[in-house]
Amino acid sequence: YAEAQRIKNIANKLEDKERKGSEKTSGSAFARKEAQFRSQQQAELQALLKRIDARRKEHLKRRQLDSKRLLQRNRNVQAVLESKQAAESQALFQDIKRNLYHSLHDPPPPQTH
Repeated sequence: YAEAQRIKNIANKLEDKERKGSEKTSGSAFARKEAQFRSQQQAELQALLKRIDARRKEHLKRRQLDSKRLLQRNRNVQAVLESKQAAESQALFQDIKRNLYHSLHDPPPPQTH
């Protein structure tokens, strides 16, 4: 019995030693996998941030272009309106001059009572 107990104790010690070694190995493997996973997540996050930044820049560029187009359109509309107003004003002044000229140079119609 004593010999069996001694062999059992040696076997238990070896088993404990192997288990601890296995736990250390699996622990370090887990740590490696966790580090790899975190690295992969960081790379994905950086790629996502890069895409977001590129889209933001594209959006701002498009917005600036739209603003330039709108400003040019407003300038064109304003120029057309100013041109129309100038033409109408000139026509009105010509009409006033013509009426004034005729009223000064044409004899008044005879008045009958």
